[in-house]
Amino acid sequence: VSCDMSPSYKKFCKDMFPNTQLVIDKFHVVKHLMDALQQVRKQLKIKCLNDEKTIVHSGTTEQKRQWSDIELLERSRYVLFKMQSEWEEDETEMMEYLFVQFPDLQTAYNLTQKLRLWYNGKNIGKSIDLLEQKLYNWCDDVSQSKIGAFRAVRKMIEKHQDDIINYFKEGQTNAKAENINGKIQRILANNFGIKDRDFFLYRVSGYFA
Repeated sequence: VSCDMSPSYKKFCKDMFPNTQLVIDKFHVVKHLMDALQQVRKQLKIKCLNDEKTIVHSGTTEQKRQWSDIELLERSRYVLFKMQSEWEEDETEMMEYLFVQFPDLQTAYNLTQKLRLWYNGKNIGKSIDLLEQKLYNWCDDVSQSKIGAFRAVRKMIEKHQDDIINYFKEGQTNAKAENINGKIQRILANNFGIKDRDFFLYRVSGYFA
């Protein structure tokens, strides 16, 4: 059974299906990971705002020379979601500058990429002992980094480690269900909620038919 880390959900699955094997969905683990990375970025931005740092970026164009560290941290928001191999040339230049200015951001990004690579589908079916050792190494890296946001992620992973590792046995995930849930949430947002539940369910059934 693929599930999130909700204690009540896990208890329900165990009570109703005592012989089942739980798998913490990859989506939820990676979401916590990316939230931690964005938290580091936001903390650095707040620090810059408090210190009133407006160091000019030494780029090659007039526009880039006018960007402050605060602006660059804001622009890096969506770049941080990408793997480094997917960065465009201007994104690479921006991130290299930010990593020099803010070493903690580089450390946080490297930790994020390391766990995402560990979650790569190519690892499905590989030795569980080997995957566990790599996860232990990642947890050690987090401890050495002393980044509070990632310590919380490490504790979460350590708490649910066995159920997280189960993902690599068969690659079980509920990504399709999460995608459908996201679309339903967008329908709700676009309509500012619902007044008639029956009509809403009728519209949803028609949308996904």
